[in-house]
Amino acid sequence: MVNATTPQAPHRRGDITSAWDCYTAGGRSAKLYRTGDRTSRRRFSYFAADLPAATDEGQYTEVLEDLVDSQWQVFRVSPLWNVAWDQEKERRDQDLETSGRTASTNILRMLDLNVERQYDERGLKRYARVITGYVATHAVSGQDNPYTVEMETLKGLKGTRTDADAIKISVYTSMMGEVKKIFLGILCGIEAAELQLKSNDVVNLPVFLTQGNKDTKERVIFGLEKCFDCVISPLYLPDEELRWMSAMWAGEAEPEEDAENSERSINKSKKAGKKTSAKKQPEELKLTFVVPRKDEETEKAKIRHFTCAFPTDQIHQVWKHVHSGNDTEFSDNEMEKFHDILRNVVYDNTKIDTDSLELYQITLPFLKAVRSGIIRIDKSNHVKVVLRYLTELCQGNMFQSDPTLAASVQDNCTMEWA
Repeated sequence: MVNATTPQAPHRRGDITSAWDCYTAGGRSAKLYRTGDRTSRRRFSYFAADLPAATDEGQYTEVLEDLVDSQWQVFRVSPLWNVAWDQEKERRDQDLETSGRTASTNILRMLDLNVERQYDERGLKRYARVITGYVATHAVSGQDNPYTVEMETLKGLKGTRTDADAIKISVYTSMMGEVKKIFLGILCGIEAAELQLKSNDVVNLPVFLTQGNKDTKERVIFGLEKCFDCVISPLYLPDEELRWMSAMWAGEAEPEEDAENSERSINKSKKAGKKTSAKKQPEELKLTFVVPRKDEETEKAKIRHFTCAFPTDQIHQVWKHVHSGNDTEFSDNEMEKFHDILRNVVYDNTKIDTDSLELYQITLPFLKAVRSGIIRIDKSNHVKVVLRYLTELCQGNMFQSDPTLAASVQDNCTMEWA
């Protein structure tokens, strides 16, 4: 039965400030986090998870495969509050902690893949039902709601054992007996900072990967903000970050390695029963620049953007020239030198000075990234490398909540449901 009133479309906030102001009506404790400036050196090497995370990844290899060859819109997320944990699992771990310190017990603890806290699946289902009410495009009763929201734990996306398991959010609609997925979102974090938060029900998952129609995406985000007392905002990749990403990863894979990885990915897809195509991996680094617009009248007559393509083998030589040795970090000077060389090459051939233009999109053999925060990862062995970098961008250098921002800080901040 349709209600008399129709809910308004959710109001979206702007970008999260550098201070991560997370005050909401649901909680007034000190949820403002100290941040710091980004370092002048960035990690770029292949990802190597610790033993528990690597074992977890080995059991759920299909998770990384499901993230490739798909376009994702990236959002940044402040810490999630009011998270329900599996209390029975925590009691078992506590009993194991206090039962005895024998060698066999310690070995069992090391082999236990579920030592870390687990989400309460019933709690996730409860949140999913709440979000379902926000997803509905018009006021309907529970029985007439054609939308279904599912929230579940997604294992295999951890960088270290201290990272929390990812959360997968799916939205389905049923029309004329046909069920269709209209939204998919993944809350995750790779090597996320261990925040010193004075609470028992908080989790740090700073990256939110989304795909689906815009209206459903906005409604899901609005529901998550209400349920978890958090702030979710689009992650934009400005010119500087795109330059970092293109410079760091331009020399990560040799051309012959690309072919080997492509064949390996196809074989994995065949084993998983997925459709495969003989799509050739791009063998170029492509940089797309936006031409400045002065007025709308001449906008149609002007070139809006242009793309510079550089062969992978030549780019790799340039990369090795600016980055010598086996250092796993890329410095600011190396990044500037890399793009100076490319800038000179473009100018010598086209007389166009790219220094006065804004970098809008980059395309690597394994990654495509757009200024608007859209990414596409084409190789599973680079998924965690990219997500680790996005985690750093999304959370900044947050270390602890600032206790001076409120008169008192509660030990456990919870939100009561009506």
